[in-house]
Amino acid sequence: MLRKLPIFFMALSLVLLTACSQQEATFYELTFEQDRILFLDTNKPFSGIYTEYYDSEQRFPKSRIIVKNGIMDGGFYHYNPDGTLREKGTNRAGIIYGYHSLYWPNGKIKQKFFVGRDRAGYNYEYFDDGQLREMRHYNEQAQLDGKSFTFHRNGKVKDEMNYKNGKREGLFIIKDKAGFLVNVYEYRNDVLQEHARDISISDHDQFSAMKTMPYHF
Repeated sequence: MLRKLPIFFMALSLVLLTACSQQEATFYELTFEQDRILFLDTNKPFSGIYTEYYDSEQRFPKSRIIVKNGIMDGGFYHYNPDGTLREKGTNRAGIIYGYHSLYWPNGKIKQKFFVGRDRAGYNYEYFDDGQLREMRHYNEQAQLDGKSFTFHRNGKVKDEMNYKNGKREGLFIIKDKAGFLVNVYEYRNDVLQEHARDISISDHDQFSAMKTMPYHF
């Protein structure tokens, strides 16, 4: 461990030096025209870190956003008035891309979503204690696609639904806090079928034993 520390501090120093070398400007020095960020005095595209503050003395930052040639391109960070991180993510050519995270005031993750190069991705939401609350996946058209889940606070699955190109398709399964089956409905092409599925003892055993797929971050 001791041998690795110098390497860590060298890497950290390099990141800090890179950030410090970027030009910083506030709202009062820039102008926003047609999705471009320009210098107010020269009307030329701004490159650097666009920073907003809560106070006129510029002691408490509200947002820090990397801008390249007048376009938001790179990391961005939004803060609460007390200085704690509220939101962070990445822009690519002015569009949110990659990982994006929001946080509760206590610092626990509130929401995390990912937008891929093809616009497909996922959205996970959490309770204020960090426990997963909702899990959804999207296709290239930003439509719900595949398995979606919501959870009780104790981590047990609350309901499970399958989507295909934004439409509900298949069984909609509802469970109680103990993990036992409450009801099962069936959808075809986003239309609820005339009769809900009758719950039998075999169904109860089958669906109560179902487990969600593991997801890692």
